[in-house]
Amino acid sequence: GSKWIESVPFLQLFCLWGAIGYMWNLYTSLLVGHGRSDVYLGGIILTGLLQISVVAATYMLGIYAMVIGYVIVYYASFLYWQYFTRKHVPVRVFQIVKDILPYLGTSMISILIAAFVVMHISNIYIIFALKIIVVAIIYAAILWIGGSTIFRETFYTLFVKD
Repeated sequence: GSKWIESVPFLQLFCLWGAIGYMWNLYTSLLVGHGRSDVYLGGIILTGLLQISVVAATYMLGIYAMVIGYVIVYYASFLYWQYFTRKHVPVRVFQIVKDILPYLGTSMISILIAAFVVMHISNIYIIFALKIIVVAIIYAAILWIGGSTIFRETFYTLFVKD
């Protein structure tokens, strides 16, 4: 409703933050898995210090400026993780994005279909439930028909007992 409209800019910023969160976690896990906990510790300390500095510097400008600074530090620290991960695993951001694009496209198609399905429904609880159900079904169907290996492996692991 309208009482939540002021939170939209914050949610948008946190969506930007979350857009690379999975890669941030992937990189840190790869570094730790390759025995580089020293690099991990250094990156976490550096990121934390930068975040504290940005919050202190933007405190007088308000919470929105602090969140912008937080997201910028997060993206800057991502460059740190990319640099050190690439020393151990020859992976580029472009390669990861290329692998993820089909799933992003599938998600977008599923969301658009769900929005179309609930377009004429006025009850927010029914809309909420239907969107979740429709997106899940459409997403799974597209991945199954498209022959997604990771989706099929996950499906068989979860639902097919040997």
